[in-house]
Amino acid sequence: MAIEGIGLIFMDRNTTMEKRDTQSRRNYILEKTLKLFKEKGYYGISVGDIAKACDMARGSLYTHFESKQELVNELYVLWKERLFNYVRRDLAGLEGRELHQQVWTNLFAFAQDHTDALVFLEAQHHAPYLSESSFAKAEELNKISEELYMTMLGGEPEEKQELETLLSVSYGGYTQIAKMANLGKLNLNDSTFQMVEAAMWQIIESYQNKIQL
Repeated sequence: MAIEGIGLIFMDRNTTMEKRDTQSRRNYILEKTLKLFKEKGYYGISVGDIAKACDMARGSLYTHFESKQELVNELYVLWKERLFNYVRRDLAGLEGRELHQQVWTNLFAFAQDHTDALVFLEAQHHAPYLSESSFAKAEELNKISEELYMTMLGGEPEEKQELETLLSVSYGGYTQIAKMANLGKLNLNDSTFQMVEAAMWQIIESYQNKIQL
């Protein structure tokens, strides 16, 4: 009985180690393919390209991801969540301009630390190969953004379209700045941050005035 118990313990340990190794390999594949997707796009690479970048056989790759589509969707959700983890840093108790400044501080930090990921995310916007779960994640995170911006505004615009427009302008401007930085045409320094944050805040102030009228 005791020997059987010891055998079960070793089986459990082996199973746990196998799960950890599998997750480690998945993470390795995701890490290696980010730059590949960013530089060549979804339609510009094959499963063979991915396997080569990861230094593994195609068959080994398929043991971790059933398809290129599954891989790109997992990569998309992973980096969407990481982006919003950055955005939500140190926001407790802030509102108005202070909240706006901290959000943009966090956005700039992400752009500096993970430029490839940001360019990758932008390229996937409304892509037909994204899964329902990926679109659901994007929608979930978009609602968090709306809540943040309503806190900055100090209220909710009369029409939802106004809030969506504000978010589109802000995020669109942010991703364009990141792309320019990625191409070496812009430095993400303090001067750039102050200029961008001030310009974006002026847009919010115009919406604040509408709400207060």
